[in-house]
Amino acid sequence: MSIEHSYGFVPVHRLADGDRFLLVRQTDGHWSFPKGHAEAGESPLAAARRELLEECGISAIKILPEHVFSERYTFMGREGVPVSKTNTLFLGFVSDAQVVPQESEVLEYCFVSLEESRGLDLFADTRRILSEAGNVLSSIPQVFEH
Repeated sequence: MSIEHSYGFVPVHRLADGDRFLLVRQTDGHWSFPKGHAEAGESPLAAARRELLEECGISAIKILPEHVFSERYTFMGREGVPVSKTNTLFLGFVSDAQVVPQESEVLEYCFVSLEESRGLDLFADTRRILSEAGNVLSSIPQVFEH
């Protein structure tokens, strides 16, 4: 079995009427958070920042380092070898909803509320992470800068 690890963000855009989560639809068709593999010598947080920039064109994110989520799953790799994959996702606030999707990896993107996310075809772990992030965010006061 092969082992892989990816790093990314659960990006949140705070609005007066509630939080919105950024999800991207990958070229394989599934919705997820922006994430990817670390490059040689790259820390998990640096990899997550780079992937957010590459996949979504977002460089400014306020990270909440005490809130990290993970998902684990197994899938069949390209040569028929099972792959055990772990994704580590940092929670962070983006102040701008401007997204420039990476055409080679992202088919589309959306900022959705927890309620709106129920209408998307999401993996169970993605739903769980959205719910956990929503619980964390409910305890953080919404402060808006003008």
